[in-house]
Amino acid sequence: MKTRHWYRNKKHGYISHTSQDVTLKSGYTPFQTRKGLSKAWVGYTIAKNRGEHDKLKYYASVIQKLQRELLDAGITSQQYLAKFPHRDIDEK
Repeated sequence: MKTRHWYRNKKHGYISHTSQDVTLKSGYTPFQTRKGLSKAWVGYTIAKNRGEHDKLKYYASVIQKLQRELLDAGITSQQYLAKFPHRDIDEK
């Protein structure tokens, strides 16, 4: 039996996602990847508030990696990719 997860999308209301439909290159589902992305943004925000520059760079690279993976799977678009030029880890 496939597990169905619901997540909130600001533009389109609630959207369902069946967790076993698609597996990304990393072996995780898009739902799991989005949850990881959300947690990475929380970590980035906390590190920014505390002034921990080494953690900022780490979380920024994790955010870009997860967003790139969702982009490669066709789940998100190019406009949602985060850029961190002030952290010197922006994609080239």
